[in-house]
Parts: sequence; structure tokens; C-alpha cells
Amino acid sequence: MNTQDDAAFISRHDLVYDRPPGCWQDGFVQGNGSLGAVFFARQAWPDGIYDGQVSARVSQSTNAVAVLAGFGTEVQRRAAMTTALDPRRCDVHSGMNMMALLHEALQALGMDAAVPDRIRRTWGRMLEHGATTTWESEEALERHQGLCFGFGAHPLNYLARTALGVVPLEPGYRRFSVRLVPHDMTHVRGSIATPRGLIEIEATRTDASLTLQLTVPADCEAVVAAPRLDSGSTFANITGDNNPAAPHARPVASCTFLRETLPALCMTAGSHEVTFT
Repeated sequence: MNTQDDAAFISRHDLVYDRPPGCWQDGFVQGNGSLGAVFFARQAWPDGIYDGQVSARVSQSTNAVAVLAGFGTEVQRRAAMTTALDPRRCDVHSGMNMMALLHEALQALGMDAAVPDRIRRTWGRMLEHGATTTWESEEALERHQGLCFGFGAHPLNYLARTALGVVPLEPGYRRFSVRLVPHDMTHVRGSIATPRGLIEIEATRTDASLTLQLTVPADCEAVVAAPRLDSGSTFANITGDNNPAAPHARPVASCTFLRETLPALCMTAGSHEVTFT
């Protein structure tokens, strides 16, 4: 589902408040139009509208949320995140508590090539100081801030979605998407716990191919699409379990919240080997 679908679903089922039917969907459409109207002021959505005045400030978090909510056009969303990453044009950078949304918005647009290095620098510093939990901010030691905050652990979720490529398409991972984004990694291995057992992933990448070992839990289905590479190049062929496969167009996750239709294989419970060349 996308954000407009979510709004329509809430409107039909009155899941939040006792509001007139359709109000949430109408609000999405009106909000999208309002935000689009002020977009080109600074090639990004403003930080807010206060007492009728559009803020002159641009923040990473506001634009990340707008991207994940599906506001504007793709051209606008890309321009907004480009502005948000430019220290000369962005006024407010995301803190640790909002960095997950920033990284996911970049992932949704395929603009996250630099995220792994950012994770290595920021969370590597925690490891260098012997941290066994994730901090409230990058400067937690200097500022006497907390050293155990759950939102600081978001790289685990980011790497599960990208390095392992796994995103649930249905509750409990009954159906899940597998589309690796290996970035600069040539080998990855990991598992994700689900109510039906472990999803296990191991992948090895060369310049010419990527081989994926995948274990799908009982009563689950994996939708496997070709990896997204930072270079923009693609793998033209998919071989599933040593048999050349003909993928079909299916919804695949581009991030937690957004879907795109791509050629993909469906794989049921068991162990599988998929090769992309």
C-alpha cells in the first residue's frame, strides 16, 4: 500500500477517529496539493507553516517524511532530498532519533549509496568507545546524554532491508520481498526471525553476478527481484534453483512503506539458490 491507499483504508474503516467517511483520503489529496504548491521555494518542502507564513528553513526530517508519504512528483522528491543533503541549503539536519526516516527516504529513491559509510563512521565511533548499546546522539559522551536508546539501533533495520534485501509484504512475513541493495559489500549473511521461523540470506557478489542462498520459512512466500546496484547497472538474467526462470511483474518493496512493480520470482518454503547475471 502507499500513503493514499492507507488514507483511503482508514477512511473506509474509521480506524482512528469518528470522522466523516473519506476525510482522511480528502486530507491526503489536499495536503499533497498544498505541499506541492510551496515546493519550489527552495527546491524542498519547507520546515512548516506558522501563523500562515511559510518557514524559510529546510530540514532533512521534514523532507524525508514528505518523501515517504509520497507527496509531490518523483522529480520533486529527488530534488528535495538533494537539497536536504546539501549543507549549504539545508538548515536542520536529522538527529539520531530521526535518522532512520532520512536513510529510508534515501533508500526509497535509490539515493542511499553513501549511507553505509555514514553508518560506519557514526556507529563505528560507538564501537571504538566500547559501546554495547546505541547512543542518544553522536556526541552523547560529550553532552552527557543517554547511552541506551532504541532508535539508535536503526542500522539493523536498514541493513536488513538493504544488505539482506528483506521487507515484509504481509503481516508476520507471510509474504516478503527480497531485493538486495549490496552497496559496496561483496558478501552478506544474516537471518530474520518471523513467527514461522527464520528467513536466512547469504549472498556473494562479483562484478558479473550475484548468487543468493535463501531459506523461506514454512507457509511463507518470497518475492525475489534483481538487486539494485549503486552503479545503476542491472542483472539481465535470473536463474532459480539451477533453472532459467521467467520472472513476472510483481509488487516489490523499495523500502518499508513504498512498492514498485518489477520482474520477480515467487519462491515457497524451503532452501533456494538464485543467481543473477
